[in-house]
Amino acid sequence: MDAARAPIKDVGDAPRSDGEAFDAASDNDAHTASDGTIASPDTGACGDLRSDPFNCGRCGKACAADALGHGVAQCAAGICGLKCETGYEVQAGVCVRSPNCGNGILDTSSGETCDDNNGAAGDGCDNNCVVESGYFCAGAGPNFCRAECVAPSIRTGALCSSWREVGVGSTSALRGVWGSSSSEVWAVGDGGTVLHWTGSAWSLVSSGTTNALRSVWGSGSSDVWAVGDGGTVLHWTGSAWSLVSSGTTNALRSVWGSGSGDVWAVGDAGAILHWTGSAWSAVSSGTSTSLQGVWGSGPSDVWAVGANGVMRHWLGASWASASSGTTKGLFAVWGSSASDIWAAGETGKMLHWTGTAWASTTSGTTEALTGLWGSGVSDVWAVGELGRLRHWTGAAWASVASSSTSVRSAGIWGGAVADVWAVGSGAPASTDAGSGAGASLHFTP
Repeated sequence: MDAARAPIKDVGDAPRSDGEAFDAASDNDAHTASDGTIASPDTGACGDLRSDPFNCGRCGKACAADALGHGVAQCAAGICGLKCETGYEVQAGVCVRSPNCGNGILDTSSGETCDDNNGAAGDGCDNNCVVESGYFCAGAGPNFCRAECVAPSIRTGALCSSWREVGVGSTSALRGVWGSSSSEVWAVGDGGTVLHWTGSAWSLVSSGTTNALRSVWGSGSSDVWAVGDGGTVLHWTGSAWSLVSSGTTNALRSVWGSGSGDVWAVGDAGAILHWTGSAWSAVSSGTSTSLQGVWGSGPSDVWAVGANGVMRHWLGASWASASSGTTKGLFAVWGSSASDIWAAGETGKMLHWTGTAWASTTSGTTEALTGLWGSGVSDVWAVGELGRLRHWTGAAWASVASSSTSVRSAGIWGGAVADVWAVGSGAPASTDAGSGAGASLHFTP
């Protein structure tokens, strides 16, 4: 024990001639200060009876430390107690392992940073329910703890996921991708190419056209649209693709809808087409500039972006001009809500809409970005020329590597945080995502 803080002997009514301190409870010459400190005329203060573990409740009463070595003595409101280390609690006057630690339920109020349903150390979550160095733990409980992800893998919940190339068996570059589930994904591209993923491999499906297809979207597995050059529009209703009259010969570059009876397609010369359930009809865009991307948060909030930074906004009745603040061409638009929307384009241009105005954000690349998709406000992907993969996690855009540096991605879609597809071409010598043989990348654990 520290000699400087040795407890003062409690002597009650004993004489003061030997220099002993006073017992405040029994010596009338001692007095209590307004802050709870006990003092005597001869010796001065002996301690704060409320919080001094060496003089707790009365002078000279020292609180005992934990007999098992998992806590230190403390004095609270004049009563002795123990302050246990993380993962322990007081039982029968000693610190014992808390029943919460190791029960598979994360209890941050008790200091837990993980709980993997056991009390063992060395598995990522130690015997005090604290994450061990070199590990990460996730999940609602019990936690799953794993060694930190090694590049090019990144965390996706409780797993490490990475981009891997998946063969497509096509010699034509791919331009767009969309799916209704992890086992129902469509990719479209040059020469009328249509590929179908059913959970284990891509297969070629007859499209009935040789025109380049640039975008695909659906409201469900039996209602899928693909658009492309020459005003080509294809519709999948569950068994085959069929050509549908669009009423235009302009190349259509993007398609999106809020449901089966509300689908938009945009393209060259400012073309905007609307499907309301029975036919496609042209809607004035107010511009002759090529439109490259379309996305909306609902039937009365739809955005179209295009060349020279042009933007159009649909609010339910007509398309209105909107300022993007840039003259760079914009190729893609996507959002998680009406107040969280991204637009990307030439020279790595990245814009963010938060509900009132578009603001420029650093993407970290000067290469063109051609596709956007995300699962939420803190998980957004951008793809483009030279195989660029950019990831937004809520604070900044970061570069993410893939297992293949030769894939030039043109389109991206995902069904979940750890189930994302990017499609394009496999032409390592070209900066054009639309040249060379078809290629796809899959982001999975």
